[in-house]
Amino acid sequence: MTPLGLSITLLLSFAVLLLSRKIAALAVMAGVCYVTQGQQFVFGGFHFTAIRLVLLAGFLRIMLRWELRAVQINKIDWAVTCFIIVVNIFPALRENTHKELVYRLGMMYDMLLPYWIFRALLSGWDETEKFLHGMSLLIVPLALEMLFEAISGHNLFESFGGIGELTIREGRPRCQGAFRIGITAGVFGATLMPMFLGFVLIGKRRVQMIVGLVATIVITYTSNSSGPLMAFLCGIIAWLFWPLRQNMKKVRWGIVALLVLLQCFMNAPVYYIFSRLSDITGGDGWHRSFLIDRTIHYFSEWWAMGTSDTGDWMATTLSDGKADIADQYVAAALNGGVIGFFLFILILVRCFSGLGFAIRVVKSQSPDMEWLLWGVGASLFAHVVTFFDVSYWDQLGVVWFAFMAMISGATADLINRDQLIELAEDAIDFSTSEAGAT
Repeated sequence: MTPLGLSITLLLSFAVLLLSRKIAALAVMAGVCYVTQGQQFVFGGFHFTAIRLVLLAGFLRIMLRWELRAVQINKIDWAVTCFIIVVNIFPALRENTHKELVYRLGMMYDMLLPYWIFRALLSGWDETEKFLHGMSLLIVPLALEMLFEAISGHNLFESFGGIGELTIREGRPRCQGAFRIGITAGVFGATLMPMFLGFVLIGKRRVQMIVGLVATIVITYTSNSSGPLMAFLCGIIAWLFWPLRQNMKKVRWGIVALLVLLQCFMNAPVYYIFSRLSDITGGDGWHRSFLIDRTIHYFSEWWAMGTSDTGDWMATTLSDGKADIADQYVAAALNGGVIGFFLFILILVRCFSGLGFAIRVVKSQSPDMEWLLWGVGASLFAHVVTFFDVSYWDQLGVVWFAFMAMISGATADLINRDQLIELAEDAIDFSTSEAGAT
């Protein structure tokens, strides 16, 4: 770890420990955006990257301040926690080696800590809203760096190490900032866009949120990757369904009917639609489609406890002799078997369900909040589709688990508020009737 990397890491760690919950959450995200994973040291066989040290500071904070006491565990929390345990314990048991055990303990660290830290720091909608305001400014320097990278072909984070070599696609660099590859950097920016757009549409802190919105566009564009482009477009598509928000059940059944229709007319299975889409957006859509095909074909090998033996799935493999698992759903299945895959789907279902219920709760009380929650749902939809294109890794994993924690805390808070209002109204009605009877 370089002196500059250590200084930034310590500064962010102290901010997490000592400042307000909003600033602490933003400090963690600053670690995601501005310190590479090359900044690390090894202790006891474990690699402590800069973001892991910042997360450790967050864990110490919520423990010392008892901030987890205010968290009421809900169905999303249970699903996420069980998923993390299964997809890490199963491979450790399956491989039964010290190396795999150390690796899986590190992965559990990277998943559990960001989720529960953000669950404690962003325990309600008001804190989530302030956090998103801060994020709109926090990502601006990252966007400027990636723009510089696109123009000059030089990454300013290169001296920190831990980033991949800058690659060129069709004459344009695939910029990555502090992330390891351009895809994860681009997805980070693209999936923030729908939430920032919600603030712009209702006119809340419009100038600031427009700045953040432009930053997400720059990050997505300069990453020069099909995955971020797909995520960005999916966020826009989700917003286009806003006028149909009262009929989303029909929309979902319509999507099912469309997929069935495509299956009837396509020569290949319907999941080869990603191969067709790549002809428009670019990227290796055929690989994604074929990966799903191989996962179905080799079901008997992974259904019980997953598998790491994927060397014979495809003609080409990675340097470790395994297939390139560029699909989050497939990764969940291969790490946790059918149980891991089911839990991953359950997380998504419960997140959408919680957002839908919260939207119905606030619809009559705060139309603006309905727009903002729709933006969060649009961002979740962008993630859901992008999972078919990339398996989240490097700092993007921290972002994903923080995002789920944000949904869990915000929706639980709004639903609890509604229940308290109903109890108060019932109490008023009861006292009024008692007074009338008297």
